[in-house]
Amino acid sequence: MKGLKTGRILIFFFFLSALFFLGEKKAHASPYNYASIGETLDSKVVIGYDSLDEPIYFVCDSGALLCESAGSTIPTLTKLDAGTEEKNHFWNPQKTKLFVSDIAAGGVVQNAIYKVAGGVATLESILPTHERVFRAIFSSDGTRLILITREGNLVSVNTQTKAVVFKKPFVDKPSASSLTLSPNGKFLAYYIPAYASTHLRTIKLWSLAENKLFETKDTVEYWDLLSENLKIFEFAPDSAKLVYLDDRDNFPTLYSVNLKNPNSISMSGERILTKPYTVSDFIFSDSSTIYFVANRESPLTWSLYRFDLVSSSLTHVRDDISYAQTIRKFENALLYLHIGENGAEPEIVNTQSGKVSPLTTLRASGTQADAGKDEIAAIGGLYGVLMKPAGFKSTESYPLLIWLHGGPYRQTSVGFHSYVSYAGYDAILEEVRAMGAVVLKLDYTGSYGYGRDFAEKIKGRVGVADVADVANAISFVKKTVNIDGVYTMGNSYGGYLALRAVVDNPKAYAGAISINGVTDWEILLTQLRDSIFNVYFDGVPDATNRSLYDRASILTRLKNISGQKFLLINGENDTTIPPIQSDVLYGALKEYSVDAQIVKYPGEDHIIRERESLEDICKKTLGMMELKLGRSACSFK
Repeated sequence: MKGLKTGRILIFFFFLSALFFLGEKKAHASPYNYASIGETLDSKVVIGYDSLDEPIYFVCDSGALLCESAGSTIPTLTKLDAGTEEKNHFWNPQKTKLFVSDIAAGGVVQNAIYKVAGGVATLESILPTHERVFRAIFSSDGTRLILITREGNLVSVNTQTKAVVFKKPFVDKPSASSLTLSPNGKFLAYYIPAYASTHLRTIKLWSLAENKLFETKDTVEYWDLLSENLKIFEFAPDSAKLVYLDDRDNFPTLYSVNLKNPNSISMSGERILTKPYTVSDFIFSDSSTIYFVANRESPLTWSLYRFDLVSSSLTHVRDDISYAQTIRKFENALLYLHIGENGAEPEIVNTQSGKVSPLTTLRASGTQADAGKDEIAAIGGLYGVLMKPAGFKSTESYPLLIWLHGGPYRQTSVGFHSYVSYAGYDAILEEVRAMGAVVLKLDYTGSYGYGRDFAEKIKGRVGVADVADVANAISFVKKTVNIDGVYTMGNSYGGYLALRAVVDNPKAYAGAISINGVTDWEILLTQLRDSIFNVYFDGVPDATNRSLYDRASILTRLKNISGQKFLLINGENDTTIPPIQSDVLYGALKEYSVDAQIVKYPGEDHIIRERESLEDICKKTLGMMELKLGRSACSFK
């Protein structure tokens, strides 16, 4: 979400053919381009770009830093013949071998290992186990194959001798997640999330050679936020250490477990990083060095760091790192996504030299973000991003738009967001700023990046703590900005909060814009029954939690409204928050003769993605705020 730069020459992406290239590419007709990391094979990787136009794909070489266009079709690096592709199969990490489970003659299950070359799978050996396989994991050193069977067993196969060396009931199979096998195949780490029925999180390590289980447990009264992470475990390449992520000390951080003596393993581990901040991703580059992504310097600044486990030395590598996708490892390099002025861009850091290089940059056209115009605002115990228009003067008055992200276990951003789902909203906020308004993107109670305690504070306080945060944010902005009208805008939970803040104290606001927002918690949570939202209210509505629903209610406060404007926006195909949520509120607003408008976009789901829809939201936002709609405003081309 960075500043808009309008009036650029649009250089369309007509000439990206099968030519190799390096560095910045010609402009794509979209205000943003978000890279994603796809399939890898040896030094090759598939990079895809998401934007307001059709996706574009490249096959890149991480060593040579060269890419070849693959057009709009997802390329496949590991090709198989159609017959094998249709069977239940699992690759080894090097993509040179394949485990295949199939039904042989007579209805007997045949489990086998195949060699793969040139897309052709050749039978190497039939394994002496005939159980139906739910999942297969090869060890990266090639010595072990772990089979998790539908009969509930864990089977370990020696891939050299093809003998079954271990077979035991896997009693945790139904609830185990994030299964991670050590490189030597002798340890299996997994995680059992806390559920509403147990409130107990368990992190386990199974020593397959010794058949011993080691574990650490933690009581979780709230939703288990660790389940939201992309990665929980990482083994060192020499299998001598296990590093895992845990938020038992408030912030999700890293703990190291020594595996050198399998008879004296302590799963509580040793905390690696002492300072309190959120770690989102981590990976070993070698057995004594780990790279991780964290907001160490500021809650809204995500950076890549290098940590030496022997000397405990920490090195800063790069700022503005996406936490939406995990880091990928190559021989002497790591691939990650960097958030730049166009969105998410792939970069490579050489783990030997430390040099950072772009893999390829697909330049967007038209509106672009400019983080230099954004200010990280510390608002008491909260943080936000204050965006002022060009030529801002403290003596003039400006309308204020407060942007409220969804979640609430999400976070706002300086510049473009890590999630492409927010990119369209970022572009809209930049237009609002460019047309002369001040924008504050606020992280309210329950947001991501501030630790478990802060996230849990929203429980039992929906419509209270978060509403107070919005009010406090307005007071903060008023210290440095002369405000001429306050508007709220948000998506999903943020859409709810945008509405709830206004009906709480209408005189402080001029209007609210809700995008796929919740308007009636009772209806929604009676339908969902078991979700993180139900946790906020201690379950579905009943006599014991009636006060929580009453405090969060929008509908019971509509009589307070006196002249405020409301814009309710829906994707007609929203499968997360049913559109009837907006219909209910719209009908109630009309009963009170409130200035309200409802807009439904055909084909859109919970995330608004289409250019025409986003442009229309942008124009309607500017219109509500009575901002000048310039000739090129809200034209995302």
